[in-house]
Amino acid sequence: MTQNNSAGDSGLQESFLSHLYELRDRVIKSAIAIIIVFVSLVYWAPDIFHLFSQPLLQALPSGGKMIVTDVTG
Repeated sequence: MTQNNSAGDSGLQESFLSHLYELRDRVIKSAIAIIIVFVSLVYWAPDIFHLFSQPLLQALPSGGKMIVTDVTG
């Protein structure tokens, strides 16, 4: 039997551990990206809340207000 090792097939056979290493790297990079975005947006949290709550406040009847209904709120 002969084996055909064309240029397109090289690297297709990776071990299970190499896939796990790649998954670990991607999860770590994703977590770092999420942390960076979170930390950079914490400063503008009140402005972002105001931006998203403004349409709801305009739709409420006059004198209406938003209330917190959660135990931790």
